[in-house]
Amino acid sequence: MIEEKIPREEVPWYPVIKEELCISSGKCIEFCQKEVFAWDENGKKAVVVNPYNCTIACNGCEPLCPSGAISFPDIDEFMELYDKIKEKYST
Repeated sequence: MIEEKIPREEVPWYPVIKEELCISSGKCIEFCQKEVFAWDENGKKAVVVNPYNCTIACNGCEPLCPSGAISFPDIDEFMELYDKIKEKYST
């Protein structure tokens, strides 16, 4: 399977947190089983600490964020890029 050959670091699918919108609910940290998120050094805001642990195409944390601080790449643009990445590894 092609997906198994692709290094995860080449697939740009991971959340971004808008720090100014984060209200420290911790819902993203509670939700994510892959430990993508953690508290910042002050323990006040969630931050993305392991972006490449994020499961490709998972965005389950995004709708859970009460302040809308979490975003992901546009899915259509991502799929277009992902097809190109798969092509690169299909040979």
